[in-house]
Amino acid sequence: MKKLGIKEELFDYLKSGKLTAPFADSEQLDDTVRDIVREQRGMIDGKNNTLTGLVTLIHNEIKDKTSSNKRNAKRFSRTAEEIYSSMEAIDKNDYTVIFASLARQLRIPTTCLYAIERKKLQDKVEGLKDDEILTKSFCECYIDNEWVIVDPEKGLINEFYNPDLFAMGSGKNKKEYVGYKRALDLGERKSLKNMSNYEKEQSKQNYFKTRNMQIEEFEQSM
Repeated sequence: MKKLGIKEELFDYLKSGKLTAPFADSEQLDDTVRDIVREQRGMIDGKNNTLTGLVTLIHNEIKDKTSSNKRNAKRFSRTAEEIYSSMEAIDKNDYTVIFASLARQLRIPTTCLYAIERKKLQDKVEGLKDDEILTKSFCECYIDNEWVIVDPEKGLINEFYNPDLFAMGSGKNKKEYVGYKRALDLGERKSLKNMSNYEKEQSKQNYFKTRNMQIEEFEQSM
């Protein structure tokens, strides 16, 4: 998966996907995020910008109900507006859907980057976890003249990453992920079965590409 540039990509990722269509009042959203940034300086990874304010806004509004909704058939079928209106995240990827939609309304080029934790990816490719959806999505955002990766669920931001193989978190909470798809969003509402099949097929190529690589090699190549 190529690294993002600053030409076509900036325009491409200001567009809306089917699941991430704009739904908020852009002017009010901008004012609210600015207020949060002023009031909560350096709250996320020591940073204080629009991205941190937007993460804070989402977590203030959306309750985490993921643990009680693992079998919920709607996990990958809701739009950003539907998720926000419900005020509940029934899947960890709901945070990414909302974040991508709102970030683009703030004129921040934003992707959805779909990934699987590296240590679990082999089981998915080999069919040992066909009954489990392992995807965790992130957002790539162009801000302050560079692309950064954001974990809207955990409130993490990383300036140095390779989309094929990257780490998020620190210490015991640090995890390695293999990115397998970059898009505006999933492109359609998906059933749990369809999502499981989708991630298995889409992740094969990058599994074989990264399985013998050390993450330091990717970081040094940037």
